[in-house]
Amino acid sequence: MSIADAGEFGLVRMIPENPTLTTRILEDADFNLAKSKKNIEVTVVVISERDRVSKITHILSENELNIDYAYSSAVHLDGKFALVLRVSDLVTAEETLKNNNIAVLSLEDLKRNYQ
Repeated sequence: MSIADAGEFGLVRMIPENPTLTTRILEDADFNLAKSKKNIEVTVVVISERDRVSKITHILSENELNIDYAYSSAVHLDGKFALVLRVSDLVTAEETLKNNNIAVLSLEDLKRNYQ
């Protein structure tokens, strides 16, 4: 989840396990939703002493992959945290990161490690 102040209102980005249910609950509670016209896919990487944010961004930029936005998560693995990235090409980004030995987490990994 990411929260930003935008003057007279706030902007919350979230990745729910069940987007349809989440949408219904928020609409029933009279929240204004700005739903994307397409499913926005993200990838999650583990930040460590060896695999710092600067290294990950360098690898992506060398491969002409843009980061549209990023935010941290509540998932922690052995003292490391998971970083959520929306990138210009999800499949290529995940493949590129894995080829550079960067840990990319699946939804199942996130569920298993979220506490």
